[in-house]
Amino acid sequence: MLDNAVSSDADLFFTFNNVTVGHVGTLSASGAVIVRIEVSVMTSLPARNLSEWRTQLAQRCDVTRLTVERDVPYTSLSALTFLDTRGPYELRAQTDVRQPDGTTFTDRRLFFFTQAVGAMRGEVTCAATGEAYTFDVRLQPGWNIVHETGTYDPVIQRYRAVRYEAQVGSTYNGRWVIHDATF
Repeated sequence: MLDNAVSSDADLFFTFNNVTVGHVGTLSASGAVIVRIEVSVMTSLPARNLSEWRTQLAQRCDVTRLTVERDVPYTSLSALTFLDTRGPYELRAQTDVRQPDGTTFTDRRLFFFTQAVGAMRGEVTCAATGEAYTFDVRLQPGWNIVHETGTYDPVIQRYRAVRYEAQVGSTYNGRWVIHDATF
């Protein structure tokens, strides 16, 4: 199910590690999303390691309590992209629930593919921005769904605590949210 309408059917593609993969699915004008990505596509992409994710966070945050217990290469899909008459957009597997206090709880799904067992667990704090992250990412060979959950506070214009937690799986039957990709 889709939260926003599109003007016509659109071809879906995604980018990982600066490589774009086209024709992985369709977004229909009625809001139906159909995606199929073969394992061969994910294994052909240049992979990243969990330790690279940690290093990226370390550029702006304290990662001393975040441990890569078993480093593993992975590829991932965080959003699908499509072009509409109004411009480029991202399509995300995401559920947003407005809270009585004006905040929004978000559960966004990231799809990871790996060929080995890997794990990254612990906490990250970012003093400059007040951000905090908790990781319990234990990947199994094949597809994994990583839930990125957090509460967005419009007053401070950022997410409060964000949690990453993985589970084995590749199927999603929930809401899709469209975001402007021109930023």
